[in-house]
Amino acid sequence: MTHADTVVSAAASARDRIEPVLVGDPGSRIFVCRHVPQTPRHPARLVVLCYPLAHEYERCHRAVRQLAVALARAGLHVVRFDYRGTGDSDGEPEDVSLDALCEDANRAIAHGLRLSGASDVALFGVRAGATVAARVAAARTDVTDVVFWSAVTDGAALRQEWLELQHRFEAGMGFPASDDPPPEILGMPLSRALVDGLLAGPVACPFGERGSVRRALWLGEAVDGGWDEAMRRAGIAVTRSDTDVAVPWRQEPSEAVVPVPLLNEIVSWLSTSKA
Repeated sequence: MTHADTVVSAAASARDRIEPVLVGDPGSRIFVCRHVPQTPRHPARLVVLCYPLAHEYERCHRAVRQLAVALARAGLHVVRFDYRGTGDSDGEPEDVSLDALCEDANRAIAHGLRLSGASDVALFGVRAGATVAARVAAARTDVTDVVFWSAVTDGAALRQEWLELQHRFEAGMGFPASDDPPPEILGMPLSRALVDGLLAGPVACPFGERGSVRRALWLGEAVDGGWDEAMRRAGIAVTRSDTDVAVPWRQEPSEAVVPVPLLNEIVSWLSTSKA
């Protein structure tokens, strides 16, 4: 069996070692799950998984967890985490901003590095999580590979998509139509910092000068022109993949199908990448 085959049977078993922990001081802790590889590869590599936001977190949770299990079975150290104010982490939804999300990702990376002994880091992000992964990778010197799954490069477009989804939900419940931006999307609160920041307009590519990132796997929609140009100027080799799968963030959590072909592709790519 190859690394790419591991996702198909990625339901956790007794052999899969998962270490959940709250990292930080009471009141500001983030929930981190570390997936320990059954047979670690050498040299050690740490992969940190960044979830999307709002209702998309719940809808993508199973797929991201399955990816974590499969990567660990492929010999990689893996960390996934909840941002502050979300999931099982401390904090309130109003604490969430793009800077705060990046800070939490860096805390998760530090936790994974300390326990794994790895010096090589790869980041994976889906939707807004991919935008977080990009900002974090651009600011660090130990991230060599990044996987972007439908990265948010236009926050205003994402906000409009979410607003339309909320309005359809409200109409289905018989609520009167309103042009005012709702304070939440499908029950998930949105902070003012997110609305005025990440969701306000185009998201600039954070990669400028050449850094440690050498490769990027771009999944889903076509690479934004500005991002593609900026990454290539930064010396990043971009691999584009348009694997046709039903994306979980547009499905109800109880109906979402884990996109096995796409997860297989991610496992294979991260398993064969070179520092």
